[in-house]
Amino acid sequence: MKYRLKTELMRSVVTLSLVLVATLVPCILHAQSAEQLVTEAVAARRRSDDVAALALLRRAVALERNGRTVGQLALVEGALGMWLEADRDLTESRALGGAWVEQSAGLNVLAERIRENVGRLMVLCETPGAVLSVNGEDHNLPLQRPLRLRTGRVEIEVQAPGFRASTRTLEIAPLPEGASVGAVETFVLVRAPVVAPVVAPVVAPVVPPVAAAEPRVRTRTPRVAPAESPRAPLPRVDPSSNADSLFAIGGVGLGLGIAGLVLGGVGHGLYEDRVGAFTTAVLSANCPPLMDDGTLPAGAMSRCTEVRAEWILFDAMRTAGYVTGGILSLTGIVFLIAGATSGPSTPAHARRDDDEVSPAQTQLRVACGPFADLGVACEGSF
Repeated sequence: MKYRLKTELMRSVVTLSLVLVATLVPCILHAQSAEQLVTEAVAARRRSDDVAALALLRRAVALERNGRTVGQLALVEGALGMWLEADRDLTESRALGGAWVEQSAGLNVLAERIRENVGRLMVLCETPGAVLSVNGEDHNLPLQRPLRLRTGRVEIEVQAPGFRASTRTLEIAPLPEGASVGAVETFVLVRAPVVAPVVAPVVAPVVPPVAAAEPRVRTRTPRVAPAESPRAPLPRVDPSSNADSLFAIGGVGLGLGIAGLVLGGVGHGLYEDRVGAFTTAVLSANCPPLMDDGTLPAGAMSRCTEVRAEWILFDAMRTAGYVTGGILSLTGIVFLIAGATSGPSTPAHARRDDDEVSPAQTQLRVACGPFADLGVACEGSF
């Protein structure tokens, strides 16, 4: 009766926990909007944390690909010296267009710096199946468009099946203003000589003479069964004590997990309140609008920085609460289920240690169960 009551209580607690977790999961997995991510990236750039801004803007571009998100990503890539990526994203941002792209002076400065650090190379080769290798990357020839390469010295190689490979070392110069094609290289591959295969002479195998077989005498050694050593009796384990321990651990873990989830919910509410406060401050002119390069004017960042610090604190609070609460809740549920499944199957007084085993009961009988400290012990008769 006691075991049945524990099982029913465990089922009720598990059901309540699953409902609570299912209710809070959408809050945990809530995705920020692209506009919020761009705002956070701009704040990170003000702190000279371009690496964090790069990660935020990549998430923003994945959510919404427009001229502003891609252009902001190109600005960060240029600040980190990723000139090829910045050139690609700047071209895409101008193709997508938008009011921000047309009014941004930072994009024009970025385009000038890209022109100083990125060149163009066009490779021509009429050999069928030719492949161009540049910096470890292979490109099938003919090329559809010129390659974008960092300025400086580069080694290229063109190879094709049945032809000798050709290697050259080039100096990639900045692309002249207004030009779309930089250096042009033409390759004419020479066919490799055909080498006749070397045929090894065929040598007949030497067969050794067969000697007369000698008669084999088989002897058998009688097998002696090893003597069985006496087995020490194994300690008897009471499964009910282990089940009580698992129930206690599971209850404590589940309680702490629910407290953590509640703490995460409180942090989430405060986080949303700070985000709203930051937006209200911007709309009410407490925080002046951003400049073209994504920064605030000098002397106008005190209140905005304070709200932003609270924003980051409550974001960390909600994340820690949700993650810790979810882990502890799931751990508690696992221990409760383990306690239910390890209940007593045979009464402890059903068999005494001094019971004798009749000859008809010589078959192997083994029973195993966990200790209270999560060990394992087995007992039985042989």
